[in-house]
Amino acid sequence: MLGAMSVAPAHAAGQASPSVAPPPGNPRFGLFDSLRAIAAICVLMTHVAYTSGANYNSAFGSLLAQLTVGVPIFFIISGFLLYRPFFAARVEGREHRSLRSFARSRLLRIVPAYWLALTVLAIGPGLKGVFTEDWWIYYGFAQGYSADTVVKGLPQAWSLGVELAFYVCLPFLAVGLARLSRGGRDAVRTDLLALGALVLCCQAFRVYAHLDGSPFLFQTLPATFDWFALGMALAVLSVAVAARERPPGAVRFLAARPGLSWIGAVVTFVLVATLLDLPRGLETEYTFAQRSLQHFGFGLAAVLLCLPAVFGQEAGGLTRRLLANRGLAWLGTVSYGVFLYNLHVADWLQGHGLTELVPPGVRYGWLMLGTLLVAAACAAVSYYGLERPLLTLKHRRRGGGGSRMGAEDALARASIR
Repeated sequence: MLGAMSVAPAHAAGQASPSVAPPPGNPRFGLFDSLRAIAAICVLMTHVAYTSGANYNSAFGSLLAQLTVGVPIFFIISGFLLYRPFFAARVEGREHRSLRSFARSRLLRIVPAYWLALTVLAIGPGLKGVFTEDWWIYYGFAQGYSADTVVKGLPQAWSLGVELAFYVCLPFLAVGLARLSRGGRDAVRTDLLALGALVLCCQAFRVYAHLDGSPFLFQTLPATFDWFALGMALAVLSVAVAARERPPGAVRFLAARPGLSWIGAVVTFVLVATLLDLPRGLETEYTFAQRSLQHFGFGLAAVLLCLPAVFGQEAGGLTRRLLANRGLAWLGTVSYGVFLYNLHVADWLQGHGLTELVPPGVRYGWLMLGTLLVAAACAAVSYYGLERPLLTLKHRRRGGGGSRMGAEDALARASIR
């Protein structure tokens, strides 16, 4: 029955890599591993396009330049996987893990690997700003809050600052949403309405950022929260569907036709990339209409891409078979390192003449393949040497059986009242 296919069995969590294992007692959505890989490949492809100039001189330049769509995919994945345990614990009347546990898992996930990459790449080939009196800005995930620093350090790390801000806000947002509802159907309706209101606030901030003329403001949490909110809304709907013996007709229709969802994602992306005359480089001269339509289109494409992994993930189909591919899932497991290293790997390979070894017509593909292989190797070293050993601690329980109740426990318990 399709309803039984909406989530993987809870015991599957024990088989997961520690970097992607859910909190104890929560189901594992294994197809998201490959979605992470797809997001990382999108980011890598657009970075290689910038490095090689293919975003301008290639017939597919308009598409390559807009593969920053990988960022909203990452944000929606975070919104879904991080909020679902909070919401499920509330509607099921059980206690969620403590704030300390949540904070520990998030810090272990994002900080050590980033600090390692930032330090290694600052030593060689060298990063602007890192070894200066402003070092704390880059090690503190704060580069995205100033036009002077947003493209220094690891330029792509502005999105990590947004992720970290979301991690800080999410437990408090979960508590606030919990206090607005009483559980059950009321919780679903209340959360969706509240998330809708927050999305409107996000759009108001984007209007302010445009009027202020500060492009870096579009790379902060207030301007990108709606992408996280889409993932959170999917989490709410996922819990609601899992609680029903028979999913609604619309869910059954989409779950049984995952390819239709992906076709919608591709069509949406192509229309956004080709019809809006968007900048192909790092220019910031967007009209408000261009920036808004790109933002909404990217969010829609990312949601459509994620739907087969949320609903009916065991229902089969070519799309899910692709997402279940072990190689792609492995790349998703180490995708954080791919994200961290790929831009400077592409720069290094380009600077050392890799593209000169092949004819001009295949240079982009050659550089992309080389970047993927080297970045994946760097990511594997980072993951197996640093990330995985540390991530085994992320769901560690304190001794003593939970008799102590600190502030973080009070916050967690408030989220289920």
